[in-house]
Amino acid sequence: MKTGSSITKGLVFLFSLLISANIAFAQEVQKLNVTYTPSENGYELQIPFAWEFINCYGEIHVTITKNTKSITSSAYISDGVRYTAADLGAEAFSKPECGYTDLSADVYCGAYKLGRIKMTNVIDWLGGCFGQTYYVTEMLGVKDADYRDRLAELSLSNLRIEQLSSDSPDIEGKIKEIEKKKAVSSKLADADRAFSGGNYEEAQSLYQEALKIDSSNAHARERLAETKEKLKAQQLDNEYKNQLKAGEDLEKKGDYEGAKSAYLKALQAKPGDEAAQKKLAQIQEKLNKEEAARETNAAAKSAAADRKHSGSMWGQNYNSDSYGSATQAANLIGNFRVDYSLSTAGGEPVHQFRFYWEWDNALNTGYPQWVSVLSDTVVMIRDIQKYPDLFDRWNHIKPLYIEVESKILYYKNEGQYVAQAGKIHIVPEVIGYSGQEVDWSLPGSCAWDELFPYCNDLKWDYFRKIGLYEEIHAYQEKFGTDIAWPKYTFEYSDDINFYQGHKWFDSQFKQLNRSDYENYSTSADIVKVIWPVEDIQAIIRDFEEREKRAKEAKMTSDDFWSTPESEKKTEQSDFWDTPENATTKSDVAAKRQRQQEDQILSNWAGIIQQQREKYEGLKKPIAVLSSKTVATPNYKLKGKISKSFKNKIVRISGEKIETTYASIKDDGSFDSDLKLKTGANKLTLDLLETEKSINALKSQALDVTFTPSLDGEGVVSKRETKITVYDENSVQDDYYDLYINGEFVDYIHNSPGGKTTVNYTLDEGDNYIELRLSREMGKSTALVIIINDGEFKKAFSGTHDHRYIISAPYSE
Repeated sequence: MKTGSSITKGLVFLFSLLISANIAFAQEVQKLNVTYTPSENGYELQIPFAWEFINCYGEIHVTITKNTKSITSSAYISDGVRYTAADLGAEAFSKPECGYTDLSADVYCGAYKLGRIKMTNVIDWLGGCFGQTYYVTEMLGVKDADYRDRLAELSLSNLRIEQLSSDSPDIEGKIKEIEKKKAVSSKLADADRAFSGGNYEEAQSLYQEALKIDSSNAHARERLAETKEKLKAQQLDNEYKNQLKAGEDLEKKGDYEGAKSAYLKALQAKPGDEAAQKKLAQIQEKLNKEEAARETNAAAKSAAADRKHSGSMWGQNYNSDSYGSATQAANLIGNFRVDYSLSTAGGEPVHQFRFYWEWDNALNTGYPQWVSVLSDTVVMIRDIQKYPDLFDRWNHIKPLYIEVESKILYYKNEGQYVAQAGKIHIVPEVIGYSGQEVDWSLPGSCAWDELFPYCNDLKWDYFRKIGLYEEIHAYQEKFGTDIAWPKYTFEYSDDINFYQGHKWFDSQFKQLNRSDYENYSTSADIVKVIWPVEDIQAIIRDFEEREKRAKEAKMTSDDFWSTPESEKKTEQSDFWDTPENATTKSDVAAKRQRQQEDQILSNWAGIIQQQREKYEGLKKPIAVLSSKTVATPNYKLKGKISKSFKNKIVRISGEKIETTYASIKDDGSFDSDLKLKTGANKLTLDLLETEKSINALKSQALDVTFTPSLDGEGVVSKRETKITVYDENSVQDDYYDLYINGEFVDYIHNSPGGKTTVNYTLDEGDNYIELRLSREMGKSTALVIIINDGEFKKAFSGTHDHRYIISAPYSE
């Protein structure tokens, strides 16, 4: 042991001699504290540096150290925010991080600056030539020999930290927690203010946002549950007020069933409410009275739904006003007959007619006369018979348009007056030749006020007796008296007595006398006629031309030059007075009349086409374009009907859905968003004039079945439930949104191993619970849903929506 010790001491002595032989001097140690502020995240540091210039075997070096144990910090910078011990605690600054360090500094010899050097990776050790040194003279490009004897004059100035690592993952994590708490605190403060101010929707949104940041925050969870309860109570209160108001409005309009439904909903929203109970009792009393009236008028309504009137109208147009281009245009029609069949379809009038007419024989000539508009010559139609072809053309003339009217003396039902005084107005759609019976090729229809332009003196006592007084008044308020009165008088009359006039005669040539106008049959008048004037004028021109040629054929040469035409002297002004250049008042009147006739014919053609489209459309079912079996409760019903019903309304109703209304577009299509219940949903589609219409033009049944694709079914013992979705592993699962019966409830954004719990009151019966995928997190899904601490529990997996049916008990 001693020998070894002596040898060691000897080696140390020799090594010291070797050092002293190669190092001439070592400068006194220089010191400086440098402040470092990070450009990104990290500590602000006060770093003490120490250095000395040394001669290492003839080379001039500087050795420098940072005293790590003495480094201090009073702030940490993160994302531009400065944090102190007040934020992070004193412990965070007890051992500030100071990693890899690069320095630069100016080198001086006395007052003379030699240049600037860079020192990389400065460490915590001042070890002379055996420590970390930087070859100064080499970096400056000067000679060692010039400075070996001048070490004491060398110094460093303007030290600058070029690079330093002072960031700390632990501190960054702590800061994130602080910011998270601040964000949550801010959200909670705003949410609490909203909650205190009664702004529960805003509060709910803010509490949910706070839980997105910190899903475990107890205050946010408790307040969110309270907020939902407040919102539910607020919604129930609003529902109560809205339904009470809706019921009152519906009651005013006479919709007692609708009012009752609204009052019941008001009571559901606010059980035991005296005002709602009172209104419900009052409306039930009205419904009971209405039910009694319905029983009284059940037979009347049944008959009204299939009401038909038929018969014949007769007439002779001996004194009708002219609507042709000659004074006796209307008088060309003699006897005429209209066979009619009147009924209703979809609450609108439908008529079918047969029309017959004969040429006039009022002049005892067998055929009527015609005053030519081409000259002052009176042409007797009987004279045309001498030219068979002209006479055949004459017999193929028929009116282009006719309007027929007949007065109505009264409407009765089982001998009781329904109304007194009225008028029926008929426009035949098809007109034949004289002596030809023509049936309508297609049932036509017009509005009630067009078919019955006059209806007066309704017997309200009769309608009160059968319980229709309120209904008629409601219909009258919506559509007007001119439509309501004819509709109800027609539908509730079994006897419509038209004005009685003359008897119809089969013979075309028999003259009528006073005795023929006794009360034999219904009388009617033609009030407007449009003839094919050009065709009639053409026949007259041909007739006059032939008569002229026949007369000329009998003339001698002297007769020709003695004609009145040859005696007229032609003057220069006569040229400009030619018919082609003349415009007289009669010409203008004739032109205007032709324009009016053309307009009437054009309008009537359009009306006929609209009627055809409308009633062809009523014959066809409403086409339903969307699927009748679906796997989701949110259902878009799409349909199509004849475009002639554009702007009208389709009402969609059913026991399990809320009634909605869809407007028919220009192409006949319509759509409506419905919320279905599980199983078969029996719907009714009603075609209406407007949303307020009482009677439907057409009704059609539709069955839509909602069969959800389920991940599970279950039963719970109470409607108040606690629903939890939790993660059993350490893998990040996909994000979901929780919906119950189509209503958004909460976000399911679980962290690995986390859980989300919500409290919810289920509906009675089946409840549709959905977990709708909102964001894929890249690791699929492996979660568990549990209801009421295990009454229902189901694990689920897969990046897609998940659905469950949970049945809750019905209230006793």
